Amino acid sequence: MPDSASKNNTARFSTLCSPDDEKSCFACCPPIRPAGYDHADHQQALTRQFWENTRDFARYGPGEKIITGFQCWGLGFLDQKRVMIGCMLHPGRNQGRDLRDLTGYGDKCRRELCQEAVIFSGLASASAEFVLELARGLNSFAYSSLKRNPAFRLLHWGPKLIESLALSEPAGLDRDEYLKRYAFLERDLDPKRDAYPVELLLDRFDLNVLGRSDFLTRYRDDLTRFSARHRQAVTLPLENRPYLHQLDLPSHFINFLRHALGWSRSLPSQAEAVRRELDRLLIEF
Repeated sequence: MPDSASKNNTARFSTLCSPDDEKSCFACCPPIRPAGYDHADHQQALTRQFWENTRDFARYGPGEKIITGFQCWGLGFLDQKRVMIGCMLHPGRNQGRDLRDLTGYGDKCRRELCQEAVIFSGLASASAEFVLELARGLNSFAYSSLKRNPAFRLLHWGPKLIESLALSEPAGLDRDEYLKRYAFLERDLDPKRDAYPVELLLDRFDLNVLGRSDFLTRYRDDLTRFSARHRQAVTLPLENRPYLHQLDLPSHFINFLRHALGWSRSLPSQAEAVRRELDRLLIEF
């Protein structure tokens, strides 16, 4: 039986996957997807496919059919209104029986857990509510889309920035107001590259300062010079160096090394030296 922390995390995952009775996220399904694939780009065709999947499942039951392409016959509508979309083979839909092995990808389906869900599970309640408010009114296709759902994009910035936002906006924000006030998080900055530096800057500045055009210009100029200087380091032999994910470093800093500096491997001492130098730069900013 899971402990209380596990139960809490499971509830949090479920809340993000199905925040209300008007939408659900199905971005993790099917288990094979082309790079950059977004369900919302194919809403009309997929709506028909999900209707057919749901009809066939009700008529013929879950016979074994191995997935051979980018579609899963087990993905369909979960309610009479046809607004909730998800896995019809999940044990939660079948009196505890897990039928996902019938697709040939059961192990992968059971493993699937998006980065957004992991981040969301660690948020304080006020921060979690702030995030979900940004998705109010979206349908399941838009909610499952990284391009159209600002809530999922915001989660990539991590708990520190989200909690700062929630404290700055205690009444919450609707989607349009958020995109207006904090457009720089969507337009000018990229969490894969900027989350680590921004977290350090938040120790000294609030988000309104970070969003000022003069501040952003100076930040981008300084970071561009820093990145150009340290990109040269990756021309050295890399064969015997650990991959970045093997280093005991914060995930946001690893993303900075990967996306700002273009590194894929590094000695721990080399990465720590760059981290200390970047920290000094931002402390003196």
